[in-house]
Amino acid sequence: MKALLFLLIVCCTSCVNNTNSRQEIRDDSITFIWTNKDAASIKKYHLSHDGRQYRYARPGESFSLLYNSAQQQWLFRDQYDSAVLFLEKEEIFTVNSAHHTISKLILDKGVTDGEMTYMVDHTAGLLVMKSNTWPRALYRKTDDLQLSALILRIVTDNEFFPNAKDTSRVKLMMPHAKY
Repeated sequence: MKALLFLLIVCCTSCVNNTNSRQEIRDDSITFIWTNKDAASIKKYHLSHDGRQYRYARPGESFSLLYNSAQQQWLFRDQYDSAVLFLEKEEIFTVNSAHHTISKLILDKGVTDGEMTYMVDHTAGLLVMKSNTWPRALYRKTDDLQLSALILRIVTDNEFFPNAKDTSRVKLMMPHAKY
């Protein structure tokens, strides 16, 4: 039931903006659904976007995901630290004939109490940020139905984004109808 509620929030936030064309993100505010154990809240960030450099900021909190093309690696930076992200996997997902290159990035790979997974679309930026230790995650909330479908594809693809370490007991599954 919780998974169904989550899917409704993320995928059907607004059926008014039904478009099959790819939308570029603009420098504006962006909303994420923050889940922590079995509670959820909304977090809004100001997004600055330039190529594959994404800066997210809100009062008291900011972080950046940057692609260094010279060294061909992703970097994470916040107000306390900066680190190279481990590229675990990169895959192309197709939604309504549009191809999306998704990078699965790991911060603090192998650290018992701090490993994080970041799912980044090379055009739209951060889609999902999930702790690999604790039951907390950040999911992009959007009115773009194609982007919502892409997020759903990613979080339900057990080979690309396994739920193996998820201790929240909330599993995301593809919806299906019985006929």
